[in-house]
Amino acid sequence: MDTLKDVYTQQLRDIYSSNEQTLALVPEMQKLASDDRLKKALDKTTSIVRQQNEAIAAIVKKHGADPKGEFCKGTQGLVNEAKDDTGEAKEGPVRDAVIIASMQRISHYAIAGYGTCKALAKQLGTGDDSDLAQCVARAAEGDETFTTIAEENVNPSA
Repeated sequence: MDTLKDVYTQQLRDIYSSNEQTLALVPEMQKLASDDRLKKALDKTTSIVRQQNEAIAAIVKKHGADPKGEFCKGTQGLVNEAKDDTGEAKEGPVRDAVIIASMQRISHYAIAGYGTCKALAKQLGTGDDSDLAQCVARAAEGDETFTTIAEENVNPSA
C-alpha cells in the first residue's frame, strides 16, 4: 500500500470479507439458539449484514477494486472462537449468552472497521462517508439489540 486510498480500499475489502464470514456463521448460531428473540435478532443480523455488504461492494467497485480480494483473519478468529465456545456451552440460556457475546464481539469489530473507513473516506473526499456512517449506525443498533436480549431474556435465565 502506497497511498491513503490504498489503505482505504484494503480496509473496505477486509470489511467485505468479515461480513461474508459473519453471514456464514449466523445460520449456525441460529440453529443453536433457544431464545426466540435471539433467533429473530440473528435473522435480522443476516439481512442487515447482507445489505451492508452490498453497499461495501458497490463502494469498492466504484474505486476500481474487487471486493473479494482480501481475507479478514481477525473475523476468522472471532468466528472460530464463537464455534468453539458455543460447542462447549450448555444448551439453552447459557449457550444463548455465549452466542450473544460472540455476536457482540463481531459487531464491535465491524463498528471499528466501518468507523475507520468512514474517517478515511472523509479525509479522501470520496463522498462515501455518509454510507459508511449508516453502516456504523446499523451495526451499533444490532449490538444494542443483543445487549437488550441478554439483559432482559437470556442472562437472567442462564
